[in-house]
Amino acid sequence: MISALIVDDEDLSRYAARKLLSDLYVDVSVTGEAANGREAVELARELRPDLVIMDVRLPGLDGLEAARRVSEVCRKARIVIVSAYDDFTYAQKALNLGLAGYLLKPLSAEDSRSTLDKVLTDIRTGQAAQAGQPGSSGALPGDDTPPRTTRESNKGPSNPVEDSRALERSVRDCALEGMEPGGDAIQALVTCWMAEDPGLQALKERLSDFLFTLRSRFRERRVRGFRNDIPLLPLVEKVTGATDVERSLSEYIKHQVALGDASLASNDPAVHLVAAMREIPLPHLSLDSLAERLRLSPEHVSRVFKETLGENFVEAATRLRLDESCRLLRDGVCSIEEISGKVGYGDSTYFSRLFKRRIGLTPSEWRRRNP
Repeated sequence: MISALIVDDEDLSRYAARKLLSDLYVDVSVTGEAANGREAVELARELRPDLVIMDVRLPGLDGLEAARRVSEVCRKARIVIVSAYDDFTYAQKALNLGLAGYLLKPLSAEDSRSTLDKVLTDIRTGQAAQAGQPGSSGALPGDDTPPRTTRESNKGPSNPVEDSRALERSVRDCALEGMEPGGDAIQALVTCWMAEDPGLQALKERLSDFLFTLRSRFRERRVRGFRNDIPLLPLVEKVTGATDVERSLSEYIKHQVALGDASLASNDPAVHLVAAMREIPLPHLSLDSLAERLRLSPEHVSRVFKETLGENFVEAATRLRLDESCRLLRDGVCSIEEISGKVGYGDSTYFSRLFKRRIGLTPSEWRRRNP
């Protein structure tokens, strides 16, 4: 199989690239997606993809600079730059960097196939040469991967941690697109978790961490998930083995997919409430500040909140703060105390106690399990 990394700051564009590869090539598997240049570099270092499809305009680190750095950390990767503009200057720079190709948005099979066919043929040729030389180092030209023996290469997944992270992204992204992952994908994910640690408690912790992360991502996309969500702890507590883990994970994803995106209708007052909440910096988020933004009385906002979202303002604000704190913890840049302030808690001790009570782990523990 050929592994691919897709880099674009727009969800729809990443989906289009993933679908294009899926429709055209049976031997290409998207193992990772990134929304900015820095994330792309880190994922390239971690996943070591064969193919990278990268938008030229990215927030922070632009596409060409990100492509250069990806080439440094994963020299085997063939990088194809994508642009919304037929810009000769960008195309020339891409070629000067030694990149494999240049595509125009919107991606279509008709316009993209010739470029992708050529790039993938080069990758397949390299893989065939590697597989056809038993006893050799098996390294592709320019690859800096440590050599493997033929016996090692036939043993299957070489790093359960990397495999599980790639599968977690695949299952998560499929669910967020409103599709139920196949049973094989979920079974493979649980198998990787067990390869890391087969203990029942460890399995429960991995399921719990993944479900909480998945719920957080669903809430970013679906505001009425506040009310319609199902409790996670019962899904975890009933686990007695791998089959139960698969069943609980499938059950939760099926529930979320079934909810659909009906709550995103523009005439839904819940959408306006939550959108207004997200426009207010978390340290300044309060019922009064929300009422002022909506030009309504705090009493009226409180009542509408309860009627439309099924919970009070404080509970919803706490959820937003904890979701954001999880994102900041995963970034790994800020200290616990800094994160506490950024999400609106002046007392980091209180923040840690609240996090532990709601999430089941301390912020430090959660960060270690979600690198």
